[in-house]
Amino acid sequence: MKRLRLKEEEMREIKFRAWWKDTLEPIPDFMEQYNIEVLDGKDDNPFIYSQFTGRHDQTGKEIWEGDIVEGEHGVKAIIEWTQEFGRWSMRWSDGSTTPISRHVRHAIVIGNAHEHSDLLK
Repeated sequence: MKRLRLKEEEMREIKFRAWWKDTLEPIPDFMEQYNIEVLDGKDDNPFIYSQFTGRHDQTGKEIWEGDIVEGEHGVKAIIEWTQEFGRWSMRWSDGSTTPISRHVRHAIVIGNAHEHSDLLK
C-alpha cells in the first residue's frame, strides 16, 4: 500500500470564521466558542461560516471562502469551493471560474460577500 505524503507547503491549517445569519455581524473567536461539527447541516443553524483556503493574497492577508478579491486590471472575483473539481476557485464577475492557485499571487482581498456584497457589483 502506497502512502501519500504531503509537502509542508501543501498542508494548511483548517479554520473557520462566522457571522450571525440574522444580523450579518461577525462572531469573534468563533472556533473557540462553537462546535461547528454539531451545527453543520442543521436547518436551525444560526451561523453563516466560511473556511480558510490556506492561501494568502499578494499582501499576505489570509484568503477565506466568500472573500472578494481584486485581480489584475481591477477585475473582481469571489472565492468559493467548486465541488465538481474539488478545489478552491475564483468566480469572476463574468461568471467564469479558475483555480485559486492560478491567480491568487496577483489578487488582493478587498472584502467578503457577507459584509460587503456591494463589492460584487
